[in-house]
Amino acid sequence: SVMSTSRAIAIFFFTDCGNGQFSCKQCGKAWKQAPGTGYTNLISHLATSHPGYRKTYDDSQRSFGQSLEAHGFIDPCTMEIFK
Repeated sequence: SVMSTSRAIAIFFFTDCGNGQFSCKQCGKAWKQAPGTGYTNLISHLATSHPGYRKTYDDSQRSFGQSLEAHGFIDPCTMEIFK
């Protein structure tokens, strides 16, 4: 299954700290994301605080060749959280 772009971007830029808490890998700011609400506040944080985020993400995906998921870099626990 192909994950949504916003989900893939959220996984790329945020550390999932559990209990709906996420930490921005760019600045360390903590964010709460309610289950089932998508990733809107995480993505809007990137848009506001890290305006070049999309280019950074796209460049990383190009140089990586494939998604992290295809390489098995995402642990099963994280996969369960984002289903």
